[in-house]
Amino acid sequence: MALNKFMHPRNKYKNKKANFQYLAIKYPEFRKHVYPDVSGKLFLDFRNPDSLRQLSTTLMKEDFGLDVVLPPDRLVPTIPLRLNYILWIEDILKDSSVEGDISGIDVGTGGSCVYPLLSARMNKWRFLATELDDTNFTCAVKNVERNQMTNLIQVQKVEKSAVLLDVLKVSAATYTFCMCNPPFFMDNLEAQGITNTRSDDRPEPHSVCTASPTESVAFGGEVEFVKKMIHESLELKTKVRVYTSMVGKKTSLSPLKEELRKLKILNFSTTEFCQGKTMRWGLGWSFDETIKFPKSEFKEKRKERRPPLSYVVPEDTPGIMYTTEGVAYQIKEYLKQLQIKCEDKKSNEAKISMVLTAYQNTWSNQRKKRRHPKDKQLQEHSSDTKYMNTNNSNDTTQYAASLIAGETFPVEKNQANLTEIAHKGVISVAGETSPVEKNQANLTEIAQKFDISVAGNTPVKRKRKGSGSSDSLEAKIQKTEGNSQISEIREMIQNADGSMDNIDTSMNGNKVKSESIDLEASSSSGVNIKRCETTAENLLPTSSVSNNQSENSTLLKCNLYVKQIEDEMISIEMSWIDGTCRESMNQVLQYFKNKLKVST
Repeated sequence: MALNKFMHPRNKYKNKKANFQYLAIKYPEFRKHVYPDVSGKLFLDFRNPDSLRQLSTTLMKEDFGLDVVLPPDRLVPTIPLRLNYILWIEDILKDSSVEGDISGIDVGTGGSCVYPLLSARMNKWRFLATELDDTNFTCAVKNVERNQMTNLIQVQKVEKSAVLLDVLKVSAATYTFCMCNPPFFMDNLEAQGITNTRSDDRPEPHSVCTASPTESVAFGGEVEFVKKMIHESLELKTKVRVYTSMVGKKTSLSPLKEELRKLKILNFSTTEFCQGKTMRWGLGWSFDETIKFPKSEFKEKRKERRPPLSYVVPEDTPGIMYTTEGVAYQIKEYLKQLQIKCEDKKSNEAKISMVLTAYQNTWSNQRKKRRHPKDKQLQEHSSDTKYMNTNNSNDTTQYAASLIAGETFPVEKNQANLTEIAHKGVISVAGETSPVEKNQANLTEIAQKFDISVAGNTPVKRKRKGSGSSDSLEAKIQKTEGNSQISEIREMIQNADGSMDNIDTSMNGNKVKSESIDLEASSSSGVNIKRCETTAENLLPTSSVSNNQSENSTLLKCNLYVKQIEDEMISIEMSWIDGTCRESMNQVLQYFKNKLKVST
């Protein structure tokens, strides 16, 4: 996809490509790297590192009057991309009314020292340029001296682990901004394209990668590198007014934005750097409330091309009040059912606004769920395991705790509760329950059906290994951390008896087996309680979001508007903000359509 139309509007290469024929005539060294086609048009081999190096040095000489030498086997800067980054910094400072003496830090300036040289030439900005590679450091110093800019640019050698903190903590100087082009890859395999996420049907890169391992590879890749910048900025705060970094992969933006939110850094923004067939991204943040980030040109133009989704609610929709408030109320009820976070925004009678955030897909397969509720229940429970019904789990656990405490109940109540407990697969009971003969047959039937051993009869008792005597209370409970229902059961049992011995609990995936639980009440109750196998997914409501679910995996974030349009009709409108699946917004709107058709 040609991206030049999305290039920064002040980028001189946006509407005027480099004239290879003119450059070949003017610069003999460049002429060696171009070749004509049958029509006489000159071309450059972008897969040849030497050709790329010559193109960059020629453009810097022709368009900016900079005499630059690039070391071999090191990163060759693409000038239109670097210019896009600098122009974005210009926009941030302009929108924030930052004027006067502007100073910046270039983290990892490279052998070209391209950002400081271009910025100093264009804007007279002062720069501290850091570099850890010996070859790049030497070359950067010579490039600054060659262009007589030592009064504006200082190149500083740093250690490998240094980003910002080690450079600035010993200095009293403050800076207007920092910029960085971090190592993209986390190891050499990813850098070589062996373990990256590039899809098979995606075309190969248009140009060759010229970066050395020092320039392209870092522990954790660009995500960990920029995260380190973010954490160091927490200590530096306004010592740098605007922190920025380039990002090479779009997938890196989401974890970085979430890291900023987690650290309560809310003044941040992203942008796109579009040039030729390549896109890169910019991330900026600040602790200065006066700093304002400009809107992304790319996003604004994409909005024009991709209008928001909308649906006009029929007037005869049953079961709702046909006003903006009535439709909005119904939508919020659906959102509660789907467990989609809803945040109200500024609204009026004609337009109600909200922001939706979903962390998992809870709206798919609704028709299947309605048609086959029994099949759904069977899928959620293992065929060889009995499960607890969470709606009535409190009553069941209270009764279990009462048995453990040694309380005596009338046999009719015992029988009903034992039957309920057995049905839910929570416990099996053995021992004397009542001398009343008329209830013995019922209890025997329950015992045979639900594996309950009752004293006075002869069902086979499956006493587990390690169970205690009838006058002791021993509990060996396999821990299910993060499960509120299991924690509640343990707490209730402990409160009932006053003590719990040998508590041993653990989680194994989604399924949790209670391997050894023998709860034997005192001889006064004569009840031996044995816990049957159960699972964690049964103990939690099936629609609940996992405890491990976090905002790091935001599936959908969008604006939703319920507004009155012409002829007093009501419409629902959704516009994309962020997330990992844009199609999910279409799916949620379709869910609303289906529900509104059948509302009662």
